[in-house]
Amino acid sequence: MTHRWIGRRVRQREDLRLLRGRGTYVDDIRLPGTVEMAVLRSPHAHAWIRRIDPGPALALPGVLAVFTGSDVAAATRPFVHRGLGHDQRPLRYFALAVDRVRHVGEAVAAVVAEDRYLAEEALQFIEVEYEPLPAVAGAAAALEPGAPRLWDQWPDNVMLHYHFKHGDPDGVLAAADVVVSEVIRCQRHTGMPMETRACLAVDEGRRLTVWTNSQWPHIHRSVIAECLGLPEHALRVAAPDVGGGFGVKYHIYPEDVLVPFAARRLGRPVKWVEDRREHFLSTVHSREQEIRVTLGFRRDGTLLAVKADALMDLGTGAIVFSGAGPMPAGAASMPMGYRFEHYEYRGRAVVTNKTPFGAYRGFGVTEVAQALERAMDLAAERLGMDPADLRLRNLIGPEDLPYRTATGAYLTTGSYRLSLEAALEAAGYRELRQRQRREPGGTRRLGIGVGACLGGAGATQVCVS
Repeated sequence: MTHRWIGRRVRQREDLRLLRGRGTYVDDIRLPGTVEMAVLRSPHAHAWIRRIDPGPALALPGVLAVFTGSDVAAATRPFVHRGLGHDQRPLRYFALAVDRVRHVGEAVAAVVAEDRYLAEEALQFIEVEYEPLPAVAGAAAALEPGAPRLWDQWPDNVMLHYHFKHGDPDGVLAAADVVVSEVIRCQRHTGMPMETRACLAVDEGRRLTVWTNSQWPHIHRSVIAECLGLPEHALRVAAPDVGGGFGVKYHIYPEDVLVPFAARRLGRPVKWVEDRREHFLSTVHSREQEIRVTLGFRRDGTLLAVKADALMDLGTGAIVFSGAGPMPAGAASMPMGYRFEHYEYRGRAVVTNKTPFGAYRGFGVTEVAQALERAMDLAAERLGMDPADLRLRNLIGPEDLPYRTATGAYLTTGSYRLSLEAALEAAGYRELRQRQRREPGGTRRLGIGVGACLGGAGATQVCVS
């Protein structure tokens, strides 16, 4: 029997269970004999590890094991960070720092004890001797001659030089009636799910089972199996209820390998639950970049060309399935449903001594949307047009479909202009503008924002060229 779901109200089936507190999250899973892990993290942004002595921690009652970078390097394979369909420089690194730390909060050692309290206390007894190194804390500084290099296998700190061009944007901009150019900066953000990251693993002999609150459990299985040297069929990864993700649980972190590694070594279930301080220091940050956007228009407001030059701060870059990935994702999304033919995007994604850069609500799209929409507002002011009218003039309409964008996306359906028209009508936009003009001056003002954003669900030419 065929069911039609489009346009129907679908009742959610899981709400009551969660609202009544009957969800099952990683920390709710109780296995007999479970022991707990705590992680020692670097207090330095950049330093050599000259000596590490786990002996005093191992001597404490209730402490079962202390693992350091040398233990992990001898018994596991490194994370291999490959590019996502473009010329991103590769990275190899282990789940614990081996000889050098590159950001505050990087995992240096792991303690497994009978409970979390003992494990946390034992961290204080691990003796680590660091030799601090000069650190680079910003993308522009990372490009300076003589800047500290994060990865010795690279000639500089650039993980990705990215370029895409369609048409003749320079020629069109030179002939345009109105040109608007602005630098837009987006600060660091991160997701803050109610449930922090967590992992539980048990070695069942013929199979290793890992419970993790991952947004991508199949990829977790592949990466964990590769790092532990296991065939994928010998590893089961299960994602129970997840208490929020926002993108930050999309990645594979060092703890995702450390916990099953420890479970195999000890022959007991091992659990690790991130605390809020760890989340701030070691869970991916996102969005930090600077974009210069240049738009060219006819006098009537018709958008002719778009150029973007981006500088992205990736932190250390050492996180699986991100790296410079947001850059091509953002470049692909730059048209945002507008009609224009001439487009160029240049970008440099650089590494710095900060927490690695990853996904958060949009994965590269939000930043370019912010930059383009701010430039559209400036253009409306220059052209003497209402910001909504400028967008309505340039958004793809039903008469334009099918439409191939400047980035190669082939749009066969969609209601881009019609959607904005409907939103303006529902909001009473024209009445709000009249009210805004009637508002007296002073400390209280009425602000009205208009924006358009279009996200893709697959790769286009700009992502793979």
